[in-house]
Amino acid sequence: MLERKDRGVYINAMSEKLKIAIAGLGTVGAGVFKILKKKSAQLKKKAGREIVITAVNARDRSKDRGVDVSSARWLDSALDLAKRFMPYLGDRKRLLVLFEE
Repeated sequence: MLERKDRGVYINAMSEKLKIAIAGLGTVGAGVFKILKKKSAQLKKKAGREIVITAVNARDRSKDRGVDVSSARWLDSALDLAKRFMPYLGDRKRLLVLFEE
C-alpha cells in the first residue's frame, strides 16, 4: 500500500476517501455523477477506498439535470472549484480512472 507522510505521521493513503469534484454538469458531467453514484460499491472494491463526490459546478444551479447533486457542495464557478481543489493535487496524488464495458 502507498504511504505518505502527513504532519510527521505516516498514513495509508489508500484508506483515505478519494474525493472528486466535477466541473460542469452537462451530458458528460451529469453522466459521470450518475455512474459514480450508481457504481459506488463496485468502484470502492476496485479502488480499495470509498469514492466521494465532494463538489460540483455548472452555469445554472436551477436547471434540471436528471440527477440529485444535493450530496455535493455547489460552487458557483469552475474557477472557485479549481481554487478550492487544485492546490491539493501534488506529486503524491494519483488520478484514478476506472472503465467498465
